[in-house]
Amino acid sequence: MLERYRYPCEETHFPMNEYSLKQRDEFEKIRNDLVDLNCLVCDHDQFTEIGQVDRYGFYYPTGVCQKCGNLQQIQYYNEEALALFYSKYFRDVYSNDTPKACFQGQSGKGLRIYDFTKGFIPEKADVLEIGTGAGGILKAFRDEGHKVLGIDFDERYIKYGNEQGIEIRQGGFDVIEPERKFDLIIISHVLEHVVDMFEFIKQVKLLLKNGARVYIEVPSLDNLAKGGYNYDFLNYFQNSHVIHFSVDSLFRLLRNNGLKAIHHDDFICCVCEIDETSLQNGADDFRSSYLKQLKLIQTIERKRKSFFRRLIRKIKSIFKK
Repeated sequence: MLERYRYPCEETHFPMNEYSLKQRDEFEKIRNDLVDLNCLVCDHDQFTEIGQVDRYGFYYPTGVCQKCGNLQQIQYYNEEALALFYSKYFRDVYSNDTPKACFQGQSGKGLRIYDFTKGFIPEKADVLEIGTGAGGILKAFRDEGHKVLGIDFDERYIKYGNEQGIEIRQGGFDVIEPERKFDLIIISHVLEHVVDMFEFIKQVKLLLKNGARVYIEVPSLDNLAKGGYNYDFLNYFQNSHVIHFSVDSLFRLLRNNGLKAIHHDDFICCVCEIDETSLQNGADDFRSSYLKQLKLIQTIERKRKSFFRRLIRKIKSIFKK
């Protein structure tokens, strides 16, 4: 592990205003002790540590599972600390956006997601979004005549979304009627926050109609390797992300939980359907996956160093002129 990835760090690697820094420091003081995690994909308990800090300066012990190659946090907040973080600190630390700004930003994203999924849902679909924020993504579906419902935890964003005519409820799966089923469930930049992955996907599957689809979007290590975040893990790591997916590791997780991607890109956005025949339960070549993931991480770090060497040379050449 390089020194730049050790905790504590002298400065953050992501722009933060004074209020966001104050919220970060406040949460760091009141959070309870971290709990050890097994691998969220294969349940193994041995990791190769690669980092200890995220882009905001939070303590962030991160490692590669020595069995399947999954990259995740080795320790994480307990349930009490997580509930407090998402209800009070999450959006203030990360963006400090107003609910209105969040809704507007989500609205453009919603148009993209609608275009990506419209060929896989009926004309009048029942659509659920988990972790909907202010509900801007659902606006695109509502405007096309679909019935929409969102669930989230932040009261401020829920209130604003409801005022825009988007039905949003505060809470988790428990606030959805047990008998209600959906044609499409949107999980956009949520799965990487989930600690109990198997239970979460199980609950999602229970809410699907026959032939329904799931849209999943997560940050991608493959994108990082192609220049996203300037190839820099300290621009990419953030304390709310408990797991870091590549296309391979995401699809392995889906297969092991009875889901199959039927349409995807490398960023990673994918449309999935239930396919219990895809269950693998250990059939993967885990050793190969571990070595492949280590190679990907090493490639990203090598490209980061090369990128900044080129950047420095370019800056020097400008000043010489």
